[in-house]
Amino acid sequence: MQTNDILLDVRNVYVDYLASNGNVHAVRDVSFTLKRGEILGLAGESGSGKSTLAFAIARLLRPPALVTDGEIFYYPGLHDGRLRVPALQRYLDEQQGCVELLSLNKEQLRLFRWNEFSVVFQSAMNALNPVMTIGNQLMDVFNIHRPEWDAAARKKRAKELLQVVRTRSAE
Repeated sequence: MQTNDILLDVRNVYVDYLASNGNVHAVRDVSFTLKRGEILGLAGESGSGKSTLAFAIARLLRPPALVTDGEIFYYPGLHDGRLRVPALQRYLDEQQGCVELLSLNKEQLRLFRWNEFSVVFQSAMNALNPVMTIGNQLMDVFNIHRPEWDAAARKKRAKELLQVVRTRSAE
């Protein structure tokens, strides 16, 4: 397999929940490679570590959870040999064409998640506000991540995104 086919490479990841009476090993030695265009579904019993692994990959774990071992490599689509997010360029392994996600700081993670990566978790009612339109929720996100955009630009982009998923409007 060529590295330009790889999107995500998870190697020997361990996640523990740290506790005073002993650590709980939630994820043990998980490895997989996800290629571009593939879809990954995690299946398992309740409490088997599916969400913990997804949170670890997205770097969304909260204490007392901690990645205790392993590596998570993301292979972005490069544009003329450069990343879309210049702040991540210095973390790009030029030979391998990947970014080691566990090495990113808070600001780099924010940029990475905004520009390169997302996870859709279960429980949509926890993700979207049922009393606000999706368009307004998108515009709120743009207000935070694209403060230079005026209200008209935010609304225009929300409408474009809703059309992509065949939703009527951002109204």
